Amino acid sequence: MLELKQGDRSAFEALMHKYYPRILNFIYRFISNRQIAEDLSQDVFMKVYKSAWRYRPRSQFQTWLYTIAKNVCLNELRRKKNLMVSLDEMPKSGESELRKEIADSS
Repeated sequence: MLELKQGDRSAFEALMHKYYPRILNFIYRFISNRQIAEDLSQDVFMKVYKSAWRYRPRSQFQTWLYTIAKNVCLNELRRKKNLMVSLDEMPKSGESELRKEIADSS
């Protein structure tokens, strides 16, 4: 990471090669959707690349990387929380309330 901070782009490729599968697996366990996990993994590495100049080696790089991944996952879960709909609540359409009905074959 220190090499990337100094402008070495090949260091970024080496970091991605080493850590991408681990981060993908970590995020997948949070999100349970492979496609979203892949997108979020790319977001994590974009954040690493863009914030390389701010990196300070106070702890291991891996700790910093996983903290970014965790925060990306939590943000995604918060965003998804607002999109979730309860199947137990009665849906509303305009002013009227829709009734839950299941066709009775008998």
